[in-house]
Amino acid sequence: MPVKLHFQKNFTGGCLSFLIIEDFQLEKNLDKGDNLVEFTPEKPGLYTFHCGMNMYSGKIIVE
Repeated sequence: MPVKLHFQKNFTGGCLSFLIIEDFQLEKNLDKGDNLVEFTPEKPGLYTFHCGMNMYSGKIIVE
């Protein structure tokens, strides 16, 4: 099932301007405002994402 994530960014610059989801070979620049990221997981699991400097991270749970 396709996934759509919205990342809201309220400022410009910084390491949070770049999103990496390694399991999906996804790298995206994040601009100020709403940023839509789309991908399709092929199997359930716990997937991590992080900023360009790996200082901030989160998890995506696919069931």
